[in-house]
This record gives sequence, structure tokens and C-alpha cells, in this order.
Amino acid sequence: MYKRKLLRSNFRFSRKDVGYLVLGILSLVLCISIIVIISPSTVVNIGSLRIPIVTLVLLAIFIFFFSFATFFLHNKKHGLLLGTFILVFLLFRIFDFVHPLFLFLLIALFLSLELLLSSGQHKEIKERQKE
Repeated sequence: MYKRKLLRSNFRFSRKDVGYLVLGILSLVLCISIIVIISPSTVVNIGSLRIPIVTLVLLAIFIFFFSFATFFLHNKKHGLLLGTFILVFLLFRIFDFVHPLFLFLLIALFLSLELLLSSGQHKEIKERQKE
């Protein structure tokens, strides 16, 4: 009985959470449309600023993973960590850092950041319980 209530309470979303879902879907559609329609060598001119299209694709991928992780995990910090992890991994692949050691170092870095962030949350919860 208790497990059933716990499972139901985890799948209730607020309007703010649904906004992250919509943002994630829009960024995924944008990313796919850029990949299908536009050539990778295209440069976007915004005033005097020249932005390669690859930068916009990476930004759309980051927003997609950030939004979906925030939606499913109900935590912006975890969404930011996952989105940044995917972005750095893709940048490693672009710059040809494909040795498995780089992947293990990246995973170790982000796991340590996760532990650092989660330890701060546990301290806040314990302080609230004392009051």
C-alpha cells in the first residue's frame, strides 16, 4: 500500500515541470530540423557575429537533455549536470578525444560533482528535520 502511494506521488508534475517537457520537445525538434535541413559547414550571421551551425546544434542538444532530466528528476541541478556531461562528451568527440580514459575521467568528474551536490542537499534536509 505504501509503495503504491509512493509511486503515484513521483509521477505528479506541476505546470513548471510540464514547461520543461515542452522546452525539451521543442529543442529536440529544432535540433533534428537543423541536422536534416542545414549543412554542417553553414555559418549563421547575427549582426557582426558569425556562429557555426554546430554550436547551435550543441546548444539545442544541451537544452534537450537539461529539460528532460529536469522534468524526470524534478531537480535543476541534476538536469544541469546531465546536460553538461553530454555536452562535454560530445565536445570530446568533436575534438577527437576518443580514448576510453577520457570517458572514465569525465564520468569520475561528474560523479564527484553529483556527490558534492547531493551531500549539500542531505545537510539541508537534516537541518530542516532538527527544527
